[in-house]
Amino acid sequence: MSSAVETVDYRGYTIEIHQDDDPGNPYKDFDQLGEIVLHAKAEGHFGWTTNEEYADLLNRGLEDILERGFTRNLHGPRGALATVVRWLKAFHGVTVALPFGAHEHSGTSVYLGDGPDLFDSAGWDSGWIGLTLDTPERRTVMGFDEKPGPDGKPWDSPATIEEALRGDFETFRSWVAGEVYGYVIKDPDGDEIEDGSCWGFYGDSEWASWAQKDGGDGYVISECKALIDADITARRDAPITFTITTTVQIDRAAWATEYGKTPAEVHPDVAGYYTADAVKTQFQGVPNLLGPLGTVTAVTVQMPTPIEGDSTQVAD
Repeated sequence: MSSAVETVDYRGYTIEIHQDDDPGNPYKDFDQLGEIVLHAKAEGHFGWTTNEEYADLLNRGLEDILERGFTRNLHGPRGALATVVRWLKAFHGVTVALPFGAHEHSGTSVYLGDGPDLFDSAGWDSGWIGLTLDTPERRTVMGFDEKPGPDGKPWDSPATIEEALRGDFETFRSWVAGEVYGYVIKDPDGDEIEDGSCWGFYGDSEWASWAQKDGGDGYVISECKALIDADITARRDAPITFTITTTVQIDRAAWATEYGKTPAEVHPDVAGYYTADAVKTQFQGVPNLLGPLGTVTAVTVQMPTPIEGDSTQVAD
């Protein structure tokens, strides 16, 4: 587990925010509307394509346009990419297709758009690599072919679908950038509490809604604090179990005089006198010593086997 990137102290406990070392690709591991299709060269480099059929359509369409000489331009309203997108919409059931690019420089990031990244206007380290789009199959699986949708708008309207695609892509952007986190809750002794960790929160830990909200706690930090409150309550309500050990010192000569026994005969009588019931009676005052902290519910005494000696161990 990586070192904590952020800590929050609460009631003596510590909430540690860690980067998730093994997050899932949201397009491959989660149910999302969007699919990722890369052009062939980018797929060989990144391997992110989630729908081979539509990736093949994209690549064959671009190749056909170039071979037939319709245009030599990739970008623009009459460029090859825009032409392929119109073809996918007209003949292959796509409602919205958003081009996106990648920027590789001291790490990898992705962004929506078919040109270079905003921070690489010359395009030395960035450029278009593929599309995120919806398909009839994904719309059915995700329920986007049902009507009506929220606010009376059809689920399968272009505006609703584009909003969902952009949301899916933002989660993917966080995954590519390594902005996926988890939390671990530790008690005052530094031990993780029960059910005190969870992983797979996407988005920058400083700004994401799960961590912060309007300068206050986001829903995850609020949940962590609730877990801490519950742990403190459980510990206060839990019974305390402890062991009482006492040593009974025997004056063998005094007992011998009182009972008319020789010193060698004293020890068996003493062991018989300090029976388990007798010792329990002696501990009746222990609950008062505990006061408001709790109550002794039982005292179990294991009497030792009498042997020659000056003391007898009585242990709970």
